[in-house]
Amino acid sequence: MSYKNLPDTIQDTEELTKVDVNRRRFLLAGGASLGAAALASASGMAFAQTTDAVKRIQPRAGYTLPLPQNWVANHVSDDVHPPIKKMPPPLTAIVNEDNPLEYDLFISMNSASGYLMLDRLLAMGEGFNVKMNFRPILPREVLTGETGEFPYTYNYNVVEFRRIAKLMGVPFEFPKPPVVVKDVWPPRMRRLDAPIGEEKQKLAYYISRLAAAAALQNKGEAFLDSVYRMIWNGQTKDWPSQVVQALDNAGMDGKAMDADVKSNAKSYDGQLTKHLWGQTATGHEGDVVAAFRQEPFPGQNRFDQLFWTLEQNGLTRKPENDIFLPASRKD
Repeated sequence: MSYKNLPDTIQDTEELTKVDVNRRRFLLAGGASLGAAALASASGMAFAQTTDAVKRIQPRAGYTLPLPQNWVANHVSDDVHPPIKKMPPPLTAIVNEDNPLEYDLFISMNSASGYLMLDRLLAMGEGFNVKMNFRPILPREVLTGETGEFPYTYNYNVVEFRRIAKLMGVPFEFPKPPVVVKDVWPPRMRRLDAPIGEEKQKLAYYISRLAAAAALQNKGEAFLDSVYRMIWNGQTKDWPSQVVQALDNAGMDGKAMDADVKSNAKSYDGQLTKHLWGQTATGHEGDVVAAFRQEPFPGQNRFDQLFWTLEQNGLTRKPENDIFLPASRKD
């Protein structure tokens, strides 16, 4: 299933459960003791067991059912079952300014991790022949009401993100007001559920739609550098009141975009949903996932692996850029 042929809404999951019958499905259905002939058959009891196994996969309300042929599932090898697909060989075409490598950046405006690698992503685009395809997504919490975190994860991240910011030398603080409203107190309790729906998560929907509008204008990097940075750098009080100006600073018409996303919200929701499916097709559903040839690299701590993979596929430096430094470290 290609990125361009993904379902139009996150509720369109029926077709995703119609998967090919194969050995892995039989094994998951409890058919490990069946003979080779039965495993190769698509009829009788074996087929019924496989169908039951598929039916057991039930998405939570408003959540995406994992695509049955996502990139990770296709390439995983657990030393028992062979991978469905071999790892793709490196690209061999010459990479230059006219033929750059491309990667998708699936990113929520509620992602601290995305902000913490923003300078590295921008510097990579400035210094190397690589193109970012900006794919903003809605924060999944506003669709599911759940963060998917273990009880200790949020508390750890509060400490970890600030530590990474100090290491990287970038200003950072959690947005005020928060992009996503959720209960995070007391710190020793797992009370991280978030109210779902636009009425209770107006800022999340508003800023995500603006990001989708910027993507349609091919202004993704400018949006990230100005608007997204302004939300997370800890230097802006009441960031919603500064969004229009930040859009203007990024070379867009802030006032017009603000009015447009408010009057044509559904059209931008369609783009956000398409991007959400595109991210799910990689096999990872974090707040920020870079994907090269659909292979996912989630979070700021996978930037080095992303860069290494691009190098393996022929990444070249732009001639005028001899030194690769994070944007925040440039003089």
